[in-house]
Amino acid sequence: RSALEAIPYPGSFHASDAVLNFFGTLPANNSRHMMGTLIAFVNNLDPNKHNMSDVPAWPQYESTSQSIILWSEAGAEIVADD
Repeated sequence: RSALEAIPYPGSFHASDAVLNFFGTLPANNSRHMMGTLIAFVNNLDPNKHNMSDVPAWPQYESTSQSIILWSEAGAEIVADD
C-alpha cells in the first residue's frame, strides 16, 4: 500500500503530459496533437503554427478570460480554467 493513497487526486499534475508525449499511450491523436503543438511552440513560439486542421487554436492565457485547451478522447476543446 502506498503512502500517497491518502492524498486526494487534484486532477492533472506536473508532467502528466509526458505520458501522452513520450510513451505512445492511446488515443494516438492526442499524442500527435500535443506533440505537434509543443513542437510548433518550440520552433515558432506559437503553438498554433502546426498545420493540423483538427486542433482548435490554442488561446494565449489571459488573467481575464482564463481559458485553456483540454485534451480528451473526443478531441481537443477550449474550456474555462476553473
